[in-house]
Amino acid sequence: MIREIIGAKTMASAFRGRKNRRVMSTTMIGVVGTALSLGAAYMMRKNKRMS
Repeated sequence: MIREIIGAKTMASAFRGRKNRRVMSTTMIGVVGTALSLGAAYMMRKNKRMS
């Protein structure tokens, strides 16, 4: 939860501040990576509960 809030803040600052394409791409990669890691952990937990 806290990590998501920090990611949103960094995304907002990146959008507001210097609109470099490099900054945007790195921010997007970080957000996608965080989402993927959270999803993987959630799926693993769900699978453990099922079996």
